[in-house]
Amino acid sequence: MGENLEKLANLEHEQWCDWSKSVSQDMEKLINLIDLEKLNNEDKEFVESQIKRLARWRSYWIAYDDLDDNVKEQDRIYARKVIEEINSR
Repeated sequence: MGENLEKLANLEHEQWCDWSKSVSQDMEKLINLIDLEKLNNEDKEFVESQIKRLARWRSYWIAYDDLDDNVKEQDRIYARKVIEEINSR
């Protein structure tokens, strides 16, 4: 299962990268429309948290093999689900 797990985890990472890049483009457009100075503190903190989220996402837009093992494990979780589903049939 090890080799297949890593292949599927790599594909999961590629899929996540494609999805997150698409979503991030839309989020960046929305964020650029916001005048932070006009927001109350709670809304401002939310927008700032989303800016930090985008930065965190960008840091993961690298090859699967270059990820830290704890980050790879997140992709492996979904890869295991795929393997379980295939094996249950």
